[in-house]
Amino acid sequence: MNIADKPIAANDGSEAAERDLASLLDKALRLYGVRILDNVDLDRLPDLRSRAAVAARAMMERGDARAFVLGRKMLDRVEAMAG
Repeated sequence: MNIADKPIAANDGSEAAERDLASLLDKALRLYGVRILDNVDLDRLPDLRSRAAVAARAMMERGDARAFVLGRKMLDRVEAMAG
């Protein structure tokens, strides 16, 4: 294995993780946007991870059981990206 391959592989993984998180956030907003975004402006947050984390916590607090599961999944992805 060439050392130069490592950053590319790591970058591909982080890009895939971001796409996955963006997809989950889009799904959450499509299904629960009205309920979870009451008094929340996601556009003011600096990046995808922070927007997803705020939306996930709101879903877990205000949503039904499916929203809780989706919110937990989103938080797991955010934590994995941060670590």
